[in-house]
Amino acid sequence: MIHSVFRFKQLEMTFRVFHPGSGENVSMAELVVLAGIKNHTFEDGEVTIPDLLCISRAAVSQMLGVMEQKGFIIRDINKANRRKQLLSLTEKGSLVVEEQEQKAMALLSQVVDQFGERETKQFIKLSGRFMDIIEKIKPET
Repeated sequence: MIHSVFRFKQLEMTFRVFHPGSGENVSMAELVVLAGIKNHTFEDGEVTIPDLLCISRAAVSQMLGVMEQKGFIIRDINKANRRKQLLSLTEKGSLVVEEQEQKAMALLSQVVDQFGERETKQFIKLSGRFMDIIEKIKPET
């Protein structure tokens, strides 16, 4: 079972194959954040990047810095609450999201075609349940 769990790490590497036109790597975490910015997921504060990605605020700050250096995002200070940042996509960031989403959907479509729709739905349900249990029983760090 442990081997199977570690094989899921290969998913990130599979999606890293997708490079934007510039040839830069885009990690799955970066893609999730870019898509979240595009879809305004983080604006109301209910969903935060650290919670969504299960990483620390420091790791998020570092990742946002890299994304800013790559020219994917612009960070501004929220004038209403100076502790919060306003994130927006650059034109390059928007193109990356669009390109990556299309490539990911094409890959996932092939997976569903081969795996089967029923099995895919069952897999999603079971893996979600598995992760819920892991979250519930994991020791506090």
